[in-house]
Amino acid sequence: MRFRLDKIAMVADMEKSFLQVGLQEDERDVTRFMWLKDCANTYVERQNIQEYRFCRVPFGVISSPFLLAATIEHHVDMYNTPIADKIMNNIYVDNLISGCASVQEALKFYSGAKYIFKEAAMNLREWISNSSSINELLPASDKTDVLQVSVLGHIWNIEDDKVAVKSSKFTVCPGKTTKRRTLMELAKIFDPIGLFSPIIISGKMFLQDLWKRNLKWDHELSTEDLSKWINISSELERVSGVFIP
Repeated sequence: MRFRLDKIAMVADMEKSFLQVGLQEDERDVTRFMWLKDCANTYVERQNIQEYRFCRVPFGVISSPFLLAATIEHHVDMYNTPIADKIMNNIYVDNLISGCASVQEALKFYSGAKYIFKEAAMNLREWISNSSSINELLPASDKTDVLQVSVLGHIWNIEDDKVAVKSSKFTVCPGKTTKRRTLMELAKIFDPIGLFSPIIISGKMFLQDLWKRNLKWDHELSTEDLSKWINISSELERVSGVFIP
């Protein structure tokens, strides 16, 4: 929500962020892994196994987001400036999501943020804004040229300056429709701001009703319940096609 408090919205991405953070040498033993020396030889034998250690923070380890966030916080805290404060309040893992009141302020923020992260050997790239002036003034090497970008699980169309939830990818699976499947389909819609609550709530109320009647997870829905669910799911499918100003 803070992303759209200003007239000019801006987003940027940190290039290979986790790999910019080195692991202390005495901590690298916990990231050991095995690899085949000859991948064509699928038979696993001792002489074909090589043991390695990660020297950088690997993507996907449960502690990796914390290590990255702690490193960024430690680095940015050394700059006692309004831009540094703005970065700390508007960064999520490796995504910088912010805004400014004017073109001049936005360009100053871009330059300041780039400098701060360059000092940590981190490259802020793929900048994009809803302001065509900003997009024209940014260096080609630093900006993305797409009209729609993903912002924390949402689709942002910079041309129309509208937001939408990502497609929930509803699939017609073979087999019976159960309480488990209705919950699975309902949970696919990521809408933390509640833009589509009037539609999603109908699905939640339907699921609540199934719970009240003590239906088992894999118990097939009755003809009446199935008819209700088909109507609800058809509405849920349409959600991703609606863009909000």
